[in-house]
Amino acid sequence: MKLFRYRRPSIARALGISSAKSRFTRATGGRAVRHPTALLGNAERRLKRRVGYYAPLARAVRNRHRWLGWLKLW
Repeated sequence: MKLFRYRRPSIARALGISSAKSRFTRATGGRAVRHPTALLGNAERRLKRRVGYYAPLARAVRNRHRWLGWLKLW
């Protein structure tokens, strides 16, 4: 273990203010307020998961050109 740190922690970090602010932001959904466009991407990914887009068989069909190389069946 090191005896000395490269940088001295700030007063807010030493007092625990930074972690309290982070906990508050996570608890109140602050990221959702700052990044509303992420909700669309999350909803799309959730829908794809529900439909089965990420299922092993569907992924195999999508990636068939990687396995078959020059021999494309369809």
